[in-house]
Parts: sequence; C-alpha cells; structure tokens
Amino acid sequence: MNEIIPPIRPHDHSPAVTNLEEALLFIVEKRHLGPAGLSLARWQQDLSTETATQSFGTGTSRLLASLRTELHLPDGEFVNEETAEALNQQLAELGAFQEEAQTAFVVDGKVVSRSRAGVGTLRIQIADKNVGDPVPLVETATKEDVDYHTTFAISDLRRRGKDLPDLQARTFAGSSEVRYNASNHETLNIVLTDQEASSSVPYWYASLTTSSRNSK
Repeated sequence: MNEIIPPIRPHDHSPAVTNLEEALLFIVEKRHLGPAGLSLARWQQDLSTETATQSFGTGTSRLLASLRTELHLPDGEFVNEETAEALNQQLAELGAFQEEAQTAFVVDGKVVSRSRAGVGTLRIQIADKNVGDPVPLVETATKEDVDYHTTFAISDLRRRGKDLPDLQARTFAGSSEVRYNASNHETLNIVLTDQEASSSVPYWYASLTTSSRNSK
C-alpha cells in the first residue's frame, strides 16, 4: 500500500483511487469500525466494482464521508492535502507502510487416470479460488512419474480480504478439489475422467517422443 497523494476527487479514474479505497478498507479492518452500521465484508462488496475499475464512485464517497465522522477527519467532499495527511497518519500508526510479510506455501500431488497407466507430462497451475475469477499463483509441471511439487509465496492476501488462500491445482484436462483456508503444505491430486485422460494423450505422446529423441 502506498501513501495517499492528493487531490483525489469523485469521478476520478486512476490507480490512486484504488490505493485510496484499499487504504480506507484497511483502516476499517484494523480499527474494527462499522461505518454507517455496515461490516467490513459489506463495504468490500460495495466497493468491489469501483476498486476493480479504479473509479471514485458513490460507494467510495459514502465510505469516505462515514470515516470523516468516525475518525474526525477534516471536512470536504474530496481528498485534499489535509485529508490525505490525516489518513496517512492513521495508516502509518496501523503499520500499513511496513513491508508486507510473505507467506510461503508448498503444494504437491499427482495427476492420475482411472483408465490409463499414464497421462504424460502436464503443465500444472496453482490458483487461489475467489468469488470471481481464480487468481493464478504459480505454474509447474508433472514429472514422468505423474508427480508434481512446487513452492511459492503470497504477499497480497490481506489486500484481497483473505487470511488464507483457497488453493486448487488445475490442468487443461482437469482440476483438483478446492482446499479452502489452505495450510502451508497441501497435497492436491488431480483425478482425470476417461474423457479428460483421452484429451491428454497427444501431449503424453509428444513428451515421450521428445524424451526418446533427447536420449539418442
């Protein structure tokens, strides 16, 4: 999160607006506030579209107005120098500008088929499942024995309103179950149906022929 740089006005569209929205939500979370009688989750929902489009809309205006009252911020309809200074002071006290700690994760597993002895070397994507589109985290590939293993770090969970990720392993042919509130080490196996396994045969054949050529 960056310091708030004024001026930021209603109807603005810019990364500075998204930074402001994330800062306001951060203050609500850390101060355990309920502006206008609404919970943090409700405010995150109300601002989700504006945050995604970097727009200063009615939701952002309502949250800013409510926090002016609760935090005794300077009056005004937009973020001027005085308001930005007051908000940045709040953010600094809450540790918003400290380097965000990264959380390390290990994910391993197998890709297996009920009907085939092998499914070849497949690319694996580990993603964090969200309400909207999954967020890709890392890519790896299975070995010849259909195992895969990968490590990665996540530093922006809090910004997405999450304490722990909801991890899923995905390939072009199938996916694992979703492991909600995942631990730091998860095993996510992908079991392919007959149809899914059949679709991976050309990739399996290609990987075998490539390995054969390389061994000559």
